[in-house]
Amino acid sequence: MDDRIDIDEQVRLRHRFLDIRRDAMQRNLRLRAVVNRALRAAMDEQGFCEVETPLLWAPTPEGAREFVVPSRLHPGEFLRAAPKSQIAKQLLMVGGFDRYYPNRTLHA
Repeated sequence: MDDRIDIDEQVRLRHRFLDIRRDAMQRNLRLRAVVNRALRAAMDEQGFCEVETPLLWAPTPEGAREFVVPSRLHPGEFLRAAPKSQIAKQLLMVGGFDRYYPNRTLHA
């Protein structure tokens, strides 16, 4: 892949293994890692605990239950919101974790 050629995003996504070989993509991924490392260090210094929230419960056979809420920005449209983030917050607060931040990398 050549950075000088403008390639359609759908083609890039279909061939992601080639796309991440490009210098621009490598720089983006490395920069993201540096920023995430700095954020985690800053949060750790302030006493926050990183919690992988998907580990707090087992998946249910019927799947995630979702709330449907009206959109304020787009009247007549609705958004789906899974209740798990609120449940995780309540569970962690009751469990004594008043300073935490979720790591959602395990979410499907």
